[in-house]
Amino acid sequence: MGGLALSLGFAARPRGNSLARSVGIGLTAAAWARLLANRKRIDSDEALPAASANSTLVSIVAHEIRAPLASIRGAVALLDEHDATLESGRRIELLHVALDATRQLGYLVDDLLLISRISGGRLVVERVALDIVAVVHDAANAEMDQAIAVVEQEGIPPVSGDAMRVRQVVTNLLSNAVANATESSIVLASITRENDDVRVTIYNEGRGIPPEEQSRLFLPFASLTERRIDSTGLGLYIAKQLVQAMGGTIGFDTQPGHNAAFWFTLKAARTALPPGRPRPR
Repeated sequence: MGGLALSLGFAARPRGNSLARSVGIGLTAAAWARLLANRKRIDSDEALPAASANSTLVSIVAHEIRAPLASIRGAVALLDEHDATLESGRRIELLHVALDATRQLGYLVDDLLLISRISGGRLVVERVALDIVAVVHDAANAEMDQAIAVVEQEGIPPVSGDAMRVRQVVTNLLSNAVANATESSIVLASITRENDDVRVTIYNEGRGIPPEEQSRLFLPFASLTERRIDSTGLGLYIAKQLVQAMGGTIGFDTQPGHNAAFWFTLKAARTALPPGRPRPR
């Protein structure tokens, strides 16, 4: 086995600031309590069913949209009513609440549109040779909240896949790892070769995955304990669907209470990479 190269980046969705995570000075605590209490569990591990689950899906989406909308409405209402008396720092905080909630709505809409294409059989993925090492480094460098170490085995070949979708898979897994890591730990991304496959593993130290949650990890809108408030609950489901569409596999290993590692594999490409930028060192 070849040697390993190590680089350190700072981990591509921004996590909301502390004020946004408290959701606008408690404005939406009740809304989120209702969301978590009423969220329906979708038991199918495949594409979302069409007619039979429509009412459930609409209910879930309505709850997911309501929380960021409430944050925006509350922040804007306070700005409208008290703008003349608000200190500049407080005004900036409220603007950040509204901006973070607006971003979250955008993420949710993007994820829902992608799920619509997946469930309708309209997802199209490319199968071209791409530099998986560069993709992982780019995704890690885009994260801003926590240090991410990237380790790759020497001689990693290009993989066969869709560059945009592979980047999305890596980003979703990194965001999940960062959200569930302890504040003092480093998230680790490793890239290794296994025969004709290339495996990417995202590891974090944290609470791990409790046994009762493991069967629901890759379900859309899975009701998991301690799910971070700025997550759409669709990242792992989308990652699985994209990896499988590209002919790969995805899974996880965990020690509950200690750590978790999500991984995916893609086939090594049969063609060389086109000339381009050098790999990260």
